[in-house]
Amino acid sequence: MIPIIRPRLIQAMLLSIFVFAITMTMTMAWFQQSIERGIIIETGEFEVELLVYFDGVLMDINSPYYDRENSTLVVNAFDAESENYIGNLEIKIAVTPEVAARMRIRLHQEWTIVRSYIDQNPEDPVPPVNEAVYHEMKGAGYYPFSLFKTGLGFAAIHDVNGYAYMPNIIPKNQTTMINLIDGGDPYPVRSNPVFFEECYVYVTFFVDLVQANRFVEIWAIAPDYFD
Repeated sequence: MIPIIRPRLIQAMLLSIFVFAITMTMTMAWFQQSIERGIIIETGEFEVELLVYFDGVLMDINSPYYDRENSTLVVNAFDAESENYIGNLEIKIAVTPEVAARMRIRLHQEWTIVRSYIDQNPEDPVPPVNEAVYHEMKGAGYYPFSLFKTGLGFAAIHDVNGYAYMPNIIPKNQTTMINLIDGGDPYPVRSNPVFFEECYVYVTFFVDLVQANRFVEIWAIAPDYFD
């Protein structure tokens, strides 16, 4: 005996298929849009998009130079022939808030020298040695304690905790572009018959936005901080 399917059941089944199809379409569209754009750091009231370029090529979350698990960008600071060379780096931050906002940025940078030894005893090899590198202030045109060069128009207020505060309010419902980094200087590495060195920078971005009239209570800074 062939079961009889009621009209209401048919309508419910068709509606379920339609909703599922729409959901899948929206999900795929969002995924493709994210890849075609940049790296979305934050969504909601404040959409923050990280735009990282090497030699004019936009990176995305699938780039080999972006560690998705740790949200870290890997920059080559010694080899001018590498795709992710520091001299070819450009970083912008696009911000689109739904309310007028204040913004601050912090770059966590790990400059690391990797020293590998040559002609080792295969029975007792010496493992590569990692050594942290620190920088003095280089002055105007450079990010504090870094070899990264600041982008055109980047004029932030830096504090002792490593935050760079944008001096102006970010307008609501429009995209503001922050030119954060525009290239940088390579770190001098050594190479001799005993060992050779490589230098890499591991960069993590912290972007913090608050409603413009609440920065005092949320950031615990003086009301006249931007005056």
